[in-house]
Amino acid sequence: MPTVEIRYEAGECPATFDLTDILASVEPFVDGLTWYFVEFDPVLLLGADGTPNTVPPSWVSSLWREIEKGESHVKVEWQTLREFARHVAQTNMALLVGLDSSQELPPEPLDLNSPHLAIVIQALDAHMWAITTRSAQLIKAIKAQFQKAKIVEKTQRYY
Repeated sequence: MPTVEIRYEAGECPATFDLTDILASVEPFVDGLTWYFVEFDPVLLLGADGTPNTVPPSWVSSLWREIEKGESHVKVEWQTLREFARHVAQTNMALLVGLDSSQELPPEPLDLNSPHLAIVIQALDAHMWAITTRSAQLIKAIKAQFQKAKIVEKTQRYY
């Protein structure tokens, strides 16, 4: 499936460019999707007021511990994913998958080019994100929002 890669060099990355920005760009296209944290490694979780060095809400810490265990992929609804992202200061690595709510996540190794996956979001440190989708409208919206976006025909696992 086509993938939009968004890459910034070390000195040119916008200060606020992270998971919340990526989720905002895909939000108009997520109706009916269920989300899975396949892998997720935040650099820092933020407190309830969104500031560093404060304790995040207990549900954020609990969800993070569940993801961190990595025993199974963690299923979340869109609203939970969006709210969780508000408590992430920087994403180091991520693999998030959006599926039609009637679908189950296939077993590993995931074929990220599978037509069963509606949206795949990957991060490789704060400077590179990749969004894979069959939706031409979503690809167009991402390209319009991010100046450093380029399209590749087929995705890969970036880490």
